[in-house]
Amino acid sequence: MNKKLTGHLPGARLSPKIESADIPYSGQRWKDNRGNGVTVTGASIYRVKFIRDGYEFPCEMPTSRFLNDFTLTGGSHHEN
Repeated sequence: MNKKLTGHLPGARLSPKIESADIPYSGQRWKDNRGNGVTVTGASIYRVKFIRDGYEFPCEMPTSRFLNDFTLTGGSHHEN
């Protein structure tokens, strides 16, 4: 039998290190490093779903990457 070397200690916690307060919620407005805005449509501890301004299709990425790549710009997005 071969040993599987994963790089993790036995019993190590494999879930992302994200606090529940850090998870984006639906309706929040964020922007990327280029200043392009996005609106979050859904989120969990593992994934964030959002729609980019001027783009009609939803996007999705891991929550940890979203928090590294995007900056919170405000609360809910309200169209007039």
